[in-house]
Amino acid sequence: MALIERVGVVMPQYCEDPADYAATLERLGFGHVVVDPTIAVLLALGATRSLTVVTRHGRGDRILDGLPAAAARRLNASSRYPDVDITAADIDDPATLRHRLSHAANTSPSHRVTVRLPADGHRGMLLTLALDVVTDGHAFRQGPRRTADDLEIGQIIDLGSVTATEDDMVAFAQRWDPLDFHLDRPRAERSPLGMLCASGVYTQAMIQSMTARTMLRNFAIVAGRGSTGLRLFRPVTPGMTLHGTVEVVAVEPRSEAQSLVTITSRLDSDGDRIMEQTGQLVALRSAT
Repeated sequence: MALIERVGVVMPQYCEDPADYAATLERLGFGHVVVDPTIAVLLALGATRSLTVVTRHGRGDRILDGLPAAAARRLNASSRYPDVDITAADIDDPATLRHRLSHAANTSPSHRVTVRLPADGHRGMLLTLALDVVTDGHAFRQGPRRTADDLEIGQIIDLGSVTATEDDMVAFAQRWDPLDFHLDRPRAERSPLGMLCASGVYTQAMIQSMTARTMLRNFAIVAGRGSTGLRLFRPVTPGMTLHGTVEVVAVEPRSEAQSLVTITSRLDSDGDRIMEQTGQLVALRSAT
């Protein structure tokens, strides 16, 4: 299980839009949010699909009374996870931060821990926390920054896994690819495709997000140069869990300072290939 999935965050006391905040946590991959009881009910009733909502002040299981079963499953009115206070200094030291959170999570019966961020700089620290708390198995992000000269031809970099949600797929399509079979389940089922599925651009965005959070987060990238050979083998449907990998195809020095790196990115689900594309990026060499 990824460490970030065992980490939750206390919602700021004065949060202008709790639903938007919870949706942000869900997109970043956090496992739970701790909030006041009244806000907890509102969030559980529709603001989030996978994020566990935990009440800040205990009211026992009475808060679950009358809630639909799906909402009740997302709301936890009694569990308490160890608290860890995070400061700006902690955010600047990812290795120590990972150690603190891992220790707290591993000593908890639930293997979960709640982070309390200071009000000053909360949003920025939240994003950094999500990006720099390394998920299990992402060895590429460990240690010093990698350069083009550190790569090996044929090297496979594990990007981890992500689950596509219907809300996220539809929200993306509403803005970037508003076709019936990306927007509305009944209309999608009446379309020639016969199912609600993600936009191909959304699928590309998912692999880009996974690559940016893992391989490229600790890599001396200068810029992307383009992509070729995109193939979509199967549509992405709601609830599908996708596993990503990157294969290093070529590393070609283009100057004393930079190399052109060719990679092939792949998404798979339950052993089936979902997407594959080849791209190029410019990266610094170790000599610089």
